Amino acid sequence: MEYINVTEEVWRGNIADPNEVKRAVESHFKLVATKKLYNMVLKKLYDLRGSTLISLAKLKMYASFCMKNLFGMIPDLLRPWWHGPNHSKIARSIIDVNKVYQSLFNVYGICEALHSTAVPHPEGEYELILPRMRYNIVDGFEVAAFGRDLVSLDAILLNLSEGWISQSAELNLKPIEIAEEEFWACDREAVRESKEKVGNWLSR
Repeated sequence: MEYINVTEEVWRGNIADPNEVKRAVESHFKLVATKKLYNMVLKKLYDLRGSTLISLAKLKMYASFCMKNLFGMIPDLLRPWWHGPNHSKIARSIIDVNKVYQSLFNVYGICEALHSTAVPHPEGEYELILPRMRYNIVDGFEVAAFGRDLVSLDAILLNLSEGWISQSAELNLKPIEIAEEEFWACDREAVRESKEKVGNWLSR
């Protein structure tokens, strides 16, 4: 096993040929909005293209799932630039980085809350500043979701956690809406069935 610091590798110039990355992405999807992403794929990762990449996300009370988790693969310390004013660019940035890595790898998503998990509660013991909400810590939550179709996986998780979401709802829905336009439609039957079978499992 090798730990790779993506940002440090990019700073050292250890990146894949941007033209090769561009060709790979544009053979699968529409153009990315921010083309400098083609200059941010590590050579070590590019050499592993075609293998499995797992987006391992932690279930958060502001509903950030597997597509958003790949946002962490953007090795830029100026994170607010990718968010844009009032988060106006964050959805597009999420889709762009997904285009890059879903073109190069077989991407699977895992979103888990197996152990201690923050759960929103209007009279919770703790308070989050941004977004502002109160919450409790629940031990042994024992929840995990896994799938190859990140669009459907995130749509299902968003639907099941709707009781958690307040002002962040639009921020989490927008990437799914764009992904349905540019990747593929989510499995709406699976979204419906999951709600029927699982119910309010996230409203502890």
